[in-house]
Amino acid sequence: ARSKAELEAALELSEKLDKEASLKRKRDRLGAEPPAGTDTTKLRIMLPNGSKIDRKFLASGTIEAVRDFIDVHLGDNGIPIETYSLSTNYPKRTFENDSITLTDAGLHPQSVLYVQDLDA
Repeated sequence: ARSKAELEAALELSEKLDKEASLKRKRDRLGAEPPAGTDTTKLRIMLPNGSKIDRKFLASGTIEAVRDFIDVHLGDNGIPIETYSLSTNYPKRTFENDSITLTDAGLHPQSVLYVQDLDA
């Protein structure tokens, strides 16, 4: 019989591999940053620790693409945020529908998004 410690280690490894596979899928889906142009939306993403990330997305891209980018950034930088909300400050809007386009979300041509750690 396996010891509890062995089972916990196996579970931890499995979760780590799942997380790495998920980040790889998101990174692949995200692709390269599009060049500046009329069909790109420039976003400044404010993280709870005060750091900022700037990136351009296709205006026809979705909130899901923004979440993929944030998830990859958090994973690559070892920032332990699992569950978060995305919102604008003024007017205050929180984005829960990941399939809405950046244009339909009112984020085009540029906006600031705030990441709020829901586990904090």
